[in-house]
Amino acid sequence: AELPDGVPGFQALDELELRAYPTYRLVRTKMRVRSTAAFWPLFRHIQSHDIAMTTPVQIDYRSDGAQPREASMAFLYGSRALGATGREGSVEVVDVPATNVITVGSRGLARPDRIAAMRSRLEGWIARSPVWRSAGPMRVMEYNSPFVRGDRRYFEVQIPVARREAKTGKRVKV
Repeated sequence: AELPDGVPGFQALDELELRAYPTYRLVRTKMRVRSTAAFWPLFRHIQSHDIAMTTPVQIDYRSDGAQPREASMAFLYGSRALGATGREGSVEVVDVPATNVITVGSRGLARPDRIAAMRSRLEGWIARSPVWRSAGPMRVMEYNSPFVRGDRRYFEVQIPVARREAKTGKRVKV
């Protein structure tokens, strides 16, 4: 599958990377039990609108407890020119504003223990950064179809970040 217009792809394994994302369009649905239950409404949506499957698949998390939990799954549209925003049954098409993320990538299955370890690395980097602060909940970007063997798969854990404000109220310079 292709990357959406302007969306950066993965670059390195096990290295922290600060990455800028442009505004992009996606279709998402809530995750309640299993990822397969979320996959099918998204797949039916893109199929019924003749929209090509792209990579990555985005899994957004919520942090309302001790452990982050999967909140939604999303397929990225190839272009913001495709379709229209809005709700359609159990799915919603939205434009995601441009954002910066701190990200780390890995090969293998996106197991909860691996995601937690990668999240911890990202949170440590944010805590030490004089320039960046967390600006949203964690997300996981998965780049392969379910038919790709586990050891051949690639995924990233990302946390949106924004510039810290100086005590004077001015933005911190890099």
